[in-house]
Amino acid sequence: AGMASFFGGGGGGGGSETASRLMYLAITRNNLGSDDTATVAEFFVRPAPPTVLKLGRTMVKRSPTPGWDDINSAGWRAIKLPIHDLGGCTGFVAVFGGTFDPKRAQATTERLALLLGNSSNTLTSCAGS
Repeated sequence: AGMASFFGGGGGGGGSETASRLMYLAITRNNLGSDDTATVAEFFVRPAPPTVLKLGRTMVKRSPTPGWDDINSAGWRAIKLPIHDLGGCTGFVAVFGGTFDPKRAQATTERLALLLGNSSNTLTSCAGS
């Protein structure tokens, strides 16, 4: 129930209620000098609409940008917060529905980056390269 409340809803279910929820989160790592992006962690609400998974995984594969990255498809939106360091870039990805507040999605992504920043850098040093 903890992650379900974190994602803004209760149990499973579909329909329009998913449009007002955060449906997908991922942490990625791209090491300096590498063209490959590793997915360090991925979590999504089940059952996730195929568009949500496709959009999230497309965002995961995109090269790191200097700031926020944003794509959308079929009423869903994906954002990525890149955190650059001397060894490369750690990305925090979220996918949410069209009626979910984008500022709330950004705040959640930023909170993850703050909470996991140091630990994800330690974990991700083994993920790539």
